[in-house]
Amino acid sequence: MSGGHSHGDAAIETRGLVRQFGRFQALAGIDLVVPRGAVYGFIGPNGAGKTTCLRILAGLLDPTAGSVRVCGLDAVRDRDELARVVGYMPDFFGVYDDLLVTEYLDFYAACYGLRGPRARRLRDDLLELVGLAHKAGEMVHSLSRGMKQRLGLARALIHDPEVLLLDEPASGLDPAARIEFRELIRELAAMGKTVLVSSHILSELADFSTHVGILARGRLLVSGPIDRVLAAVRRRSARIRFALAAAGWDGGAAGRVTAGAGSQGLGAPGPVDGSSAETWPGREASFNQQVFTDPAALLARAREVLARMPEVTHVEEPEPRAAAAAAPGAGAGGGAGATPADAAGPTAGGAGAPAWAAAGYARAPELIVDYEGDEATLAAINAQLVAAGLPVAHLAEVGGSLEEAFLHVVESLEEPGSRQAGQPGEPGPRGVRS
Repeated sequence: MSGGHSHGDAAIETRGLVRQFGRFQALAGIDLVVPRGAVYGFIGPNGAGKTTCLRILAGLLDPTAGSVRVCGLDAVRDRDELARVVGYMPDFFGVYDDLLVTEYLDFYAACYGLRGPRARRLRDDLLELVGLAHKAGEMVHSLSRGMKQRLGLARALIHDPEVLLLDEPASGLDPAARIEFRELIRELAAMGKTVLVSSHILSELADFSTHVGILARGRLLVSGPIDRVLAAVRRRSARIRFALAAAGWDGGAAGRVTAGAGSQGLGAPGPVDGSSAETWPGREASFNQQVFTDPAALLARAREVLARMPEVTHVEEPEPRAAAAAAPGAGAGGGAGATPADAAGPTAGGAGAPAWAAAGYARAPELIVDYEGDEATLAAINAQLVAAGLPVAHLAEVGGSLEEAFLHVVESLEEPGSRQAGQPGEPGPRGVRS
């Protein structure tokens, strides 16, 4: 489709972008780079400055300070040219209810100087693209909200722009309409469009964005490819599940705990398969039987070991340790909610409920550990637990999400004395770049 105005690899580039409304600073020195062909998710709570930024990019609002370039055009000096390379869909837009769907698009095509057969072909192609070809002869007022949103997208595309600015495009749509809109954005990206889409609904953007920026209080806290953003700012966490010996086990006639399904093979052996306790790797000489038969004591011991590791920043149990008694009739598999790792745990007397259930717990004892580092750090955590004689049955990293990254960077902005992205000279989390 159209092209020829791109400035290097950046479709959108702002430097030190500031916008004041009286004493209120809506944008506080934003440096934004959106690569050509990207689907850039612009995330932030209401009032973060997303709409103000998009209006400046569309040439509808002047910046107070800083520079703005879109497809190589200055958003202030080249405003007439800018209108031809940018399609803008605001969060709330009016439609002319007393027009037919085709008349509505013909009107906006004429605003861009498009008339005749070419304009009609483009209009029909767009109606097909947004799934409204069957509504071409209908009145605009008869359309559902979701259909009006799609018509608004067709309107923003009527002049074949290189860049699309979509402000909360799925606002007010039902789940089915949201999915349809998401597929539309994917199609536009496949056509080579650069799409900047804002939302405060994080899950909407995670599924289709190639890049992401997190905005809060007018500051761009982080920006870059979505996988690098998640890797840079997410809180790294691991779930550790422990095996539990049956009450009365004396350390000599039990077996070996095998790693549960889904683990990374990092687990320490414990008592299940009939081998001698002395064969366990990492077993401490000062073995304390209670650690393995009582969940509370086991978790307390694990916390002691983890507290000695500077890489570990936080430890918590995934749910309250006081749990319901074992369900009546629960077999060795641990009941309906048991995982394979749970089922692998030793059972009281070799039959019936698993040892953790017999001890009055709803699941095998677990901890969630936050840590700083990488896979090697995770392996070191496991090694320390094993060396302390703790029966690790399953250890795996908990995947980060876009919502988790958003909350993490916003919390860092609010912490006293924290580095705030946007302050001159501060590297901050926004150093993630495309």
